[in-house]
This record gives sequence, structure tokens and C-alpha cells, in this order.
Amino acid sequence: MLKALLLAAGLVLPPGPLALAAEDPSSLAVEIHRVALTPPGQTRRMPLRIALPVGDGPWPVVVFSHGANSSAELYAPVLDAWASGGLAVVAPTHIDSESLALGLTPADAGRMLSTRVEEVGWLLTDLESLATTAGLSGRLDADRRAVAGHSLGVMIAAIVAGLPWRDFDTGELRHDGLPGLRALVSLHGVGRLPLLDDAGWQALQLPVFAVAGTADPGLTGDGVERPWHWRLGAYDLPRSARGHALVIADGDHYLGGLIGRPLPDTPPDRAGLATVNRLTTLFLRATLAADPSAERMLDALSLDHHSGFRLERR
Repeated sequence: MLKALLLAAGLVLPPGPLALAAEDPSSLAVEIHRVALTPPGQTRRMPLRIALPVGDGPWPVVVFSHGANSSAELYAPVLDAWASGGLAVVAPTHIDSESLALGLTPADAGRMLSTRVEEVGWLLTDLESLATTAGLSGRLDADRRAVAGHSLGVMIAAIVAGLPWRDFDTGELRHDGLPGLRALVSLHGVGRLPLLDDAGWQALQLPVFAVAGTADPGLTGDGVERPWHWRLGAYDLPRSARGHALVIADGDHYLGGLIGRPLPDTPPDRAGLATVNRLTTLFLRATLAADPSAERMLDALSLDHHSGFRLERR
């Protein structure tokens, strides 16, 4: 069943460029820190990539969970853009990453999922200790936190944001949500799955920004091809929270190999990446940094598919 959790991509041409009337968010110099920490209950050292603006801060924090078998390093084009907008971005490389060569098998699926959830939860709840260990004391704002992910990482992020899920091994409903989070960002994410509680989706309260491409069907390895908008589950399924959804016409799962997984034979979707970066940064600045100008710019945007993009909101 591990195979049924690994999400596939489409291979397509990129959409056209996006024209935004609003100014870009602040563009700050960024520094990168790489540390290895031992999470509670583990013996392994977990690689951690931290991108944040140069300067004292404290900076609002986004913890990001990568896609299946990928690594934090393969999302630098997005994570560093968020950091340049005034955010500290903490990204672990989870145990299923091919870069770690730990040799997980389908029998390890339950442990892999539980470990991912526990790692993201630990990072979000122990930011002060993390900052001290990484030499960043006083620079991470533990009171302003968001969670984000790509693909399988969106499932992890949604669970930490409050979505109940069924333990892979026991089938019992687990509640691993954390209080006090301010936003959820879903990049090419997931919708309804047997492991996830339907009623829990509807009850999610966090503001959400979700991204999907129309050439990115919901493939999970279970033989079912779901429509592309399944990947907007974090936007479509909750009923009460504020939400935005960016739809990329003919967009694929990896933005043409720019995030998550290199695709050497696929045209890179640079217009898609630039649009994702600009709009998600506006959203995070509005929700985490309480930036009224970012809020106004995001609310003023009006996109439809004639430009290659559509922005939905509720």
C-alpha cells in the first residue's frame, strides 16, 4: 500500500507568462542553514534545511514537508522565494527520501507516515530548541507558524493542521493536529483518501492556499485516475476557512522538473513557478506576517485561464 501513497506527474508544455498588476512582496537577501537533528524516539540524524532572511527577525515560520521519495533540497526554488518574502522556512528530509538510501519497503509504509507526521509536529512545537541548536536563537517566531507540503507532504501538513487520519497499521483514528497554526499551503496535494477522515476535511479551520495543474491527475498507484482537481482537496473540502486556489493550465506535478523531481526531458515551467512563488508568498505574508499590503494585493488579483492561470477564492 506504500505504492498507493506515491503521487505521479504529467509531462506537458508550460503555460504562458503571468502579468500581475500588484508589486512583488519584499525581496530580502536569504541565508541557508543545514543541520542534522535527532528527532524524539529516533536514532537517525534528520537532515534539515532552513532558509530565512538575513537579519535578526524574529521571522514567521513555515515548516515544509516534501513529496514522496524526494528531499527538502529539491524544493529550493519555492522555499527560498518564501524566505526572500520575509519568512523562515524549515524543511526536513524525511526517511523515505531516495537521497538517504534507507531502503524502505512497502512494509515500512506505516512507520514512514507516522514518522513524517511526528517530525513535522516536533519541529513546529519545539522551534526555540531548534533555533538554539541551529545557531538561530531569537530569529524564529514560534507564535507565527504555518505548515506546507507538496504531494504526499500535503497529506502530512493537513494532518498536522488538524485532519484526523487512520493509523496505517491499526486502522484507529488518530488526531495529531497542533493548535495555533495560522495557515496551510498545499502544492499539488491530495483529496479524499481511505486513510483520511472525510468529516475532518470539512472541519479544517486554517486559511489555505492550494495549487494544482490541469495536467496533473490524482494518481496514487492504486489503479484509479482521479480528476486533476482532486489535488485541490485542501481547498475544496473544508467548509468554513478562508481559501485560495491557483489552477495552472496544462500544469504538471513537478512544474516541469523545477521542484520535487528532476525531469530532464520535460520543458521547465518557469512561468508556473514564478506565479506559484508570487501568490503563495503574498498569502503567507498576509496570514503569517499580518501584512495588509499583501492582503490587498492578493484580494485584488483576478486571473482566468486566458493567461494560463486561474485564481479561485472563497
